[in-house]
Amino acid sequence: IFSLQHGDETSVADLAALVAAIVSFVQRGGDEIRHVRAGATSLAFLVRGPLYLVASSSCGDTVPYLSRQLAALHAQLLSVLTSKVE
Repeated sequence: IFSLQHGDETSVADLAALVAAIVSFVQRGGDEIRHVRAGATSLAFLVRGPLYLVASSSCGDTVPYLSRQLAALHAQLLSVLTSKVE
C-alpha cells in the first residue's frame, strides 16, 4: 500500500528496496528500527514478521501519531486477511 504525491509507481520498487535494506541493516545489529528524522521529514516504521510498514510525514505529524496510524493499518490488514470469506 503506497501513496505518492509526486512521481509514479516506478519509484515504488526502489523505495521498497531501500526500506528493506534499512530494516535489515538495523536488525543485523540486533536492534529494531522505530523512526528516523531527516530535516522536516519523519519516518515511522512498524515491522511485524514479513510486513514492513512505513509512514512518512513532512507536515508536522509526530512520530507517535504516525506509529499509531501504522498500528491501526496493521490491525485492519489482519482483520481483512483473517475474516471469514462469504
